[in-house]
Amino acid sequence: MSIFYPDTSTIMSLFDETEPLHNKAKDILRQYKIMDVFVSTIVQTEWQSRTMREHRELVLKTIVLIDAKKGKGDSMMTATKFNVLVDNAANIIRSKPTIESRKLDRARANLQKEIARSFNSISGAPVTSRSIDYLKEQIIRINYAFYEKGQGVIGFFIRHGYRHPGVNEDVDSAVKQFLSEHETGLETQDSMVLADLLRYAASDSNNYDFVVGDKNFYKKGKEYIKLYDDVASRVKFKLLSAP
Repeated sequence: MSIFYPDTSTIMSLFDETEPLHNKAKDILRQYKIMDVFVSTIVQTEWQSRTMREHRELVLKTIVLIDAKKGKGDSMMTATKFNVLVDNAANIIRSKPTIESRKLDRARANLQKEIARSFNSISGAPVTSRSIDYLKEQIIRINYAFYEKGQGVIGFFIRHGYRHPGVNEDVDSAVKQFLSEHETGLETQDSMVLADLLRYAASDSNNYDFVVGDKNFYKKGKEYIKLYDDVASRVKFKLLSAP
């Protein structure tokens, strides 16, 4: 049996039911035992960054707009005005190349939903307005549900999945040398994930099923891995969607 080694896109598809490849990722995962699942630290870290990206950017921009209102002398805000402000914040950051509109809309709806609770008193009765400072505190404290859910499942796989014995120092040096001599042609994050895969695969004798969600990563990574003779025969690339 091979080790199930997912890239970041695959992890995101697994833990997010709104992802187009969610069902495909689940079908592939069912083919493996829990002990054969390996989520590397670098994939976990990138997943954290990408999952929180739209939420984090929206919160930061919302706080900037709130501070601007405070700077103009406003001290209170109604729920309606807050929702409009969040809509404006979302529209401002939507054009950023790293922002995905679908995920931004979800983050926007989540932020407005969570803050709506702040406009209720302890008894549950609606409050007409809240102070700007109070709303800022609430925004900063919001837990992003999609992140919390995924983090818990990833933690489960890390605790009960495949335990790699550790990267051999000689292998680590060899992989670094190889990477310096051969350009991957991939984005930085993908290159880092591929480099990690090389280190792990070259440090043990297991077969690896590298499941990739991005077609470009699949094609270029598949050709690149062939250049590293020690692992080429033990790493099989699998694409979530058809090539």
